[in-house]
Amino acid sequence: MRLLVIGALFALLLATGCASPEQKAVSDSYEKIATALEDGDFSTAFDNLSSNTRTFLDDLAEALTFYQMPMGADGRELFGEMLAEADMTDLSRTIKSVTVTGSNATVVTETEEGDETLQFVLEDGKWCLDFETLIRDAMNEGLDGSGFTVQDLIDRTVPGMDPTTGGATAGGAMSVTAGSGSCAVTIVNGLGNWTIYYAYISPSSSDDWGDDVLGSETLAPGGTLTMMTDPGTYDIMLEDEDGDTYSRYGVEITSAGYAWEVTLADLDAE
Repeated sequence: MRLLVIGALFALLLATGCASPEQKAVSDSYEKIATALEDGDFSTAFDNLSSNTRTFLDDLAEALTFYQMPMGADGRELFGEMLAEADMTDLSRTIKSVTVTGSNATVVTETEEGDETLQFVLEDGKWCLDFETLIRDAMNEGLDGSGFTVQDLIDRTVPGMDPTTGGATAGGAMSVTAGSGSCAVTIVNGLGNWTIYYAYISPSSSDDWGDDVLGSETLAPGGTLTMMTDPGTYDIMLEDEDGDTYSRYGVEITSAGYAWEVTLADLDAE
């Protein structure tokens, strides 16, 4: 047993002693970043990220602000916001291997979930953590099913969003007339950025909403829908692009017509 322990210690010392200056510099950089993260010093950690990672975070911060979802004025502030709620107290300090190839290096650390591989790049004589791919992958995983990616955010090409203002695109028609009868029911879309996709008007005595009055059309924000019907007591329901509904029941409609500017205050309770 004593010989086994001595042999293990000798192997460890031999491996440590054989580490090249480049490998030690990479290990020291990892330790510096890990310490900064554990201490909540995200600014220092940011300064030790690769230039492409910092540029990516700057671009992302600018895009989020453009889309009215600010998380910091720049990449440094965004990086801090992203990690503010994360538990950084259990970062691995067990480095299993460091491989240096020219100006690139790979660090493999041992964690409870298994080995973790990190990429470093040599910039201006300093080894910096190249974190861009990991951040992209994590964010794209979170956006899965949304219909857009992180790059769409940065490129200002998020579907349904205006590439010049960052708000939702108007979409849909500004004026739609449907139905027949002597009474005009006027609906104005006052939902701000939300388009109305479906509209129903049905006699209050009926258990069925009937067909969508808009048909193949949608009603843009600020647009007007005019539904022609006969005098009577009706229920009206509208549905926006998010599936939220807005309803009024027992509406008395006469020859004078009926007008309703639907707003977010009219949102049906779930």
